[in-house]
Amino acid sequence: MFKKILVPTDGSELSDLAARAAVDFARGIGAEIVALSVAQPFPLVPSAEGAMVTDPGVETLVLLEHAEQSAGKVAERAKA
Repeated sequence: MFKKILVPTDGSELSDLAARAAVDFARGIGAEIVALSVAQPFPLVPSAEGAMVTDPGVETLVLLEHAEQSAGKVAERAKA
């Protein structure tokens, strides 16, 4: 039937429940799980004078780390 199942996740409780169901389903039919989490940085807004400026590189790294952790949770569940 299905050979691969794409499981998108954002790390939320709801996506964790969906991932759990997808892993159980894949296990039952012998399919492979492909976990996906997207890290999309917010658009940069020019700051006003005196406003705190954030480093967009740090923000991107934090978003990437969160996406990797979210997809990693799905992978760990599938391996268990």
